[in-house]
Amino acid sequence: MIIISASVVSAENDSLKFKNNLEKFLEFEFNDTLKAVEFLSEATEIAEKNKNPAQLGIAYRYWGWYHQDHSRHFQAMDMFKKSMRYYFEMNDVQGMADSYGNIGNIYEDLGDNNTAIDYQLKSLTLNEKILYNEKNPDKYKKSIRGKAYALGNISNMYTSTGDYEKALDYALQSMELEQGTGNGHSLDATYTNIGIIYRKMKKYDESLKYHLMSLKWRTDRNELNNLGSYYQNIATVFYDM
Repeated sequence: MIIISASVVSAENDSLKFKNNLEKFLEFEFNDTLKAVEFLSEATEIAEKNKNPAQLGIAYRYWGWYHQDHSRHFQAMDMFKKSMRYYFEMNDVQGMADSYGNIGNIYEDLGDNNTAIDYQLKSLTLNEKILYNEKNPDKYKKSIRGKAYALGNISNMYTSTGDYEKALDYALQSMELEQGTGNGHSLDATYTNIGIIYRKMKKYDESLKYHLMSLKWRTDRNELNNLGSYYQNIATVFYDM
């Protein structure tokens, strides 16, 4: 007869509650702020009660996203850095890589593109380090996605500074990785970003090609939300032509 201790059952229940609360936060993040905060607060209380560094790292990352959603950039920065300290404590390299990317996004929001690119390059380097050594297929796939995000973020920053050649190079690298992961939403965004870069380079045929690829990706999957912006991107290319 196998006896499971009450403490193990309690920890499993807390882990499930923690996960469910984070899922609920994401569900209400943009349409009911009060409910979103309620669920995230409960998840954080569970992590703090158990002094679980993995859960704390995730919870504070979510708080960073919450503050970023409301343009509270410095509060978001504090949360992302707090999150990263737990990942350092656990030597969680993937968590550190993701944190560098999150912090880089905040610096971009603040208009400091040079520092933003530095952080995204740190994220890129760590993801490449993981890919060089990782044997676990799930973790490997997560690092591929992390590397693709970092490449895409760097591309966006070079686009905003007008260095379109570099922007295109990083965007195409990101696209190549994403095509291998089947990560539909980010691939869709990457097609759009490549279309925008080509339009700014006045390469209208290439721009139109990628915007149409992005539109097809969405319609093939019946993802019709915000579809107007995709048609608008195509119309803008025709207007410029």
